[in-house]
Amino acid sequence: MTFYDKIKMFPAVGPDGAVYVGMGWQFCAINPLDVTNPDSPMFTQRWCHPTNADVSASGAAVDKDGYVYFGDRDNSIYKLRGSDGARMWTRYTYLEQHRLASGPRTSVSTRTATATRATTMRRQR
Repeated sequence: MTFYDKIKMFPAVGPDGAVYVGMGWQFCAINPLDVTNPDSPMFTQRWCHPTNADVSASGAAVDKDGYVYFGDRDNSIYKLRGSDGARMWTRYTYLEQHRLASGPRTSVSTRTATATRATTMRRQR
């Protein structure tokens, strides 16, 4: 797998072992490494989805159904289907004087992701 930009967020792992990570202006799913096959020591790309801006440095959240939630520096929040990267929706937060300071959160008790605005927000100076 060739990376055309730096990995810019903490990786998240889905229920099927896929690794989700943002790189520049795209968000990608990487197939898990098959350690039982010595002829395939490389990660392979499952899919990549373009974003409106550079991805946020915060990690993504994955819910129990395999949907992935993440943000970008345009203050947009995305919900993608983990299996194929299809966009379910994109929400723009309309916060010109604020920016997202952290990514979506996953509830520990229910293991479902919330796609609300980040709980920690800072004013831009």
